[in-house]
Amino acid sequence: MTDRQHDPKGRVQPDYDELQAKRYGRQVRDWIQYRDEVLAGDPDSVVPSEAAAAILGLRLQDLVSAMDDGRLGYKEIDGERIIRVADLQVAFEKDQRRRQEFADGWSQLQAKLDWDE
Repeated sequence: MTDRQHDPKGRVQPDYDELQAKRYGRQVRDWIQYRDEVLAGDPDSVVPSEAAAAILGLRLQDLVSAMDDGRLGYKEIDGERIIRVADLQVAFEKDQRRRQEFADGWSQLQAKLDWDE
C-alpha cells in the first residue's frame, strides 16, 4: 500500500513500509532506503533468504515454500538459500502490481457501496 487504507469498519490500516520497519527495528525511511538499494542493486548479486522475505513482506516459511514450488529462483551455498536480486526484483514488481490491483478493486467497491447508499 502506498497510502493508508481503511478497513470495512473505517479504521486506518498501517502502511506496509511502516509495518516492515517496525518489524525489523528500523526507521521507516531507513527501511525504504535499504529495500530500494537492494532492489536497485546489481541483478546478479544475491541476498539472504531473511532479507528477501522482509522485502517481499513474507514469512520466511512462505518464502521457502515459494522456492520449493519453483515460484522463486534461488541458489544454495553452504546449506543456506540465497536469492538473486534479479529474481527478487521480478517477485517484488509482481507483488506491487497485485497490491495495486487489490487497492484499486477495494476503492471501486467502496465507491459502489457509497453510490448505493
